[in-house]
Amino acid sequence: MRPENSCVKVGLRPPDDYNGVSFANGVLVACPYFMPSEKFADGAWIHPARLPLGGGWRGYCTAPGHEGELPSDEELHHACNLGYAAKCPRRPVDPSSDSVRFVVTRNSEQRVLLGYALEKDHVPCGHGTLEFDAAEDRWTTPHADERIQKMAECYLSSYMLRRNCAATVEPLEQP
Repeated sequence: MRPENSCVKVGLRPPDDYNGVSFANGVLVACPYFMPSEKFADGAWIHPARLPLGGGWRGYCTAPGHEGELPSDEELHHACNLGYAAKCPRRPVDPSSDSVRFVVTRNSEQRVLLGYALEKDHVPCGHGTLEFDAAEDRWTTPHADERIQKMAECYLSSYMLRRNCAATVEPLEQP
């Protein structure tokens, strides 16, 4: 049993019906056993840019005993792309973590620093920083876990797309 003050939740709690999905007791995070493989453009999320990986993704499961299984569209929409893995039937009995989140901590023309946090039962259980060399278009400090690294790549791809689109929008002329 954990003391009540042993953990401070990271992030803000979304509304109970965020992106059309109910979040009775949590924040938006990605399942650490999800391996994204391609954009899921028709996922019907209200605000796809607010998803944990910066957009919806199709992919497959990497949980032990379920490697390579393809989740249904409903599972992708309600579980893999967001939410804790606790309710997933593929989740291992005692996982090392059940969620992962990312944030850009520094962004320059030369490099991007991406922070990540792993959680288990809503308690931080790992964190670190990944570094992407924007000038050379390569990761100089990747994550050792292929799943976390792939999610970081997806997050950064979505982030850069939003950043580049925002940078190219012309200001409206005043009448």
